[in-house]
Amino acid sequence: MKSCPKQALSITKQAFASLLSIHSPHPNQLKQIHGLLLTTGISIKNSLITQLLTSLTVLGDMPYARQLFDEMHKPRAYQWNTLIKGYAKNEMPTEAAAVYWQMHALNVRPDPFTYPFVVKACAELSDSRVGVAVHVHVLKHGLEFVSMVRTELMVMYVKFGDVDSSDYLFDSMVEKDLVAWNALIAAYAQNGLAVNAVRLFGDMSDSGVRPDAVTVVSTSQCDMAMEINIYLAINGSVKERIRCCFVLDSATSMSPRRPHFPELHRLSIMDHTEAQDIRRNASKNIVKAN
Repeated sequence: MKSCPKQALSITKQAFASLLSIHSPHPNQLKQIHGLLLTTGISIKNSLITQLLTSLTVLGDMPYARQLFDEMHKPRAYQWNTLIKGYAKNEMPTEAAAVYWQMHALNVRPDPFTYPFVVKACAELSDSRVGVAVHVHVLKHGLEFVSMVRTELMVMYVKFGDVDSSDYLFDSMVEKDLVAWNALIAAYAQNGLAVNAVRLFGDMSDSGVRPDAVTVVSTSQCDMAMEINIYLAINGSVKERIRCCFVLDSATSMSPRRPHFPELHRLSIMDHTEAQDIRRNASKNIVKAN
């Protein structure tokens, strides 16, 4: 960045905001702007420092972001959230959790935007007790029914291997949006629980929630043929067989490359003709199954 003339020292707050926005992709220039900002006498207790902090975390310059944060006078929840989010997004879960506990020790009240990234960080830690303790804090602050917080808690418990807790959180959600369905399906698929992912995909269809590309990508991580065979062997009713056909058909029809989804005739427990018959008579069979 070119050196500024002397009259630039009287630059306005709006002009600084514009400079920070223009140079947000360039960490070195942001640091120069920070230095210039300090020489102007503009109070550090304003939105410019927050804007700079946000840009640095997005760029992944967490050491400078932390230095900037530590120099702030009584940062508010938003600044704490920004730093926690930066650590979590830059795959530094230990640091993210540590910042949260520091925030808690200083009695800074968290808000609904604090916990999604705190919980996300806790899910990556080896000690599940940290995540459970954070869950207690969520309950204490009355944020357990905030959708984005509850969704991250569900994913965290799947990663901890506590499927019962995850299922309880999902089943007791006031409103299950597409983000929650996709997050839990992906968590199951990514953690070796493909049967659960397939089952939830079926529940999603039964609930009238239309899957999107994210749903299909999540289910494509499973070995669908093997897992559906296992699922149908356990749940062999006509209704379940119909539903799994629909699940598989939905996935194959929505996936442009169809990388992992076998044709229905490859399912070992039913041949292609039987599958076609089940689809053709689906409505009648569902009534009978009920």
